[in-house]
Amino acid sequence: MLFKLTLPIINKKIEGGRIICWYKEVGDWVDYGDELCEIQIEKKKKLNRNKSPIDILFGSSNQGDRFSKFIIAGEKLKICVSDIGFLRLINIPEKKEVNIGDLLAILTTEKDELIPDNINSVNLDQLTNFRVVINLEDRGY
Repeated sequence: MLFKLTLPIINKKIEGGRIICWYKEVGDWVDYGDELCEIQIEKKKKLNRNKSPIDILFGSSNQGDRFSKFIIAGEKLKICVSDIGFLRLINIPEKKEVNIGDLLAILTTEKDELIPDNINSVNLDQLTNFRVVINLEDRGY
């Protein structure tokens, strides 16, 4: 089964950034908690410390801004997997700009599962999202 990995919503005010590095290579197995890639935020953005990573990803919290913290230009965030599979295609290479919702990678459940030669020919809306979370632990959030 094919899965798409898109840049998740990190915060309503963050529009994207730049891929700094991929911690996994094409063909690697990824498992729960593995760090997959690192993204550098380009602009000054506000992040609420009192929100959980799930709230940050999906904007589901209605809590106030009592403990707000800014993500400043150049700050790096790590994307960690909360699913399992094989990394089969990296669509956005290191040092390239990425926006929320952009296709980062394709993953599969089987190592030798066929993937299309031309990813642009695939209807991405029909693919299941690969679940990821943002690692905020290193920042004291």
